Amino acid sequence: MGGAGNKLSMQPEILARARLNFDLSQIDSLIIWSGLISGKRWAFWALLITIGFLEILAFVASAEVGNVWLRWQVNVVQSVLYVVGIGLSGYSMFKSKQQAV
Repeated sequence: MGGAGNKLSMQPEILARARLNFDLSQIDSLIIWSGLISGKRWAFWALLITIGFLEILAFVASAEVGNVWLRWQVNVVQSVLYVVGIGLSGYSMFKSKQQAV
């Protein structure tokens, strides 16, 4: 199990997941960021759901590749940065709407 043939046979699947992540990120960038600039709440929730989905895919993809411990550490740090960024943007968006009412 774990020979070189196994790792080579997994590469197309890993590359397909990476391509899906890239394509999804590009589409989301166009739609969600324009909504966030306009102050739309749906854009915040769409960003939150998309990043959550991509983070799950990142953890799943890391589990299939060698050196799992290092990759999980990187994914955890990246996830923390996402949570902080989304929290700050959501706080500013929802706080300003509540004060205006």
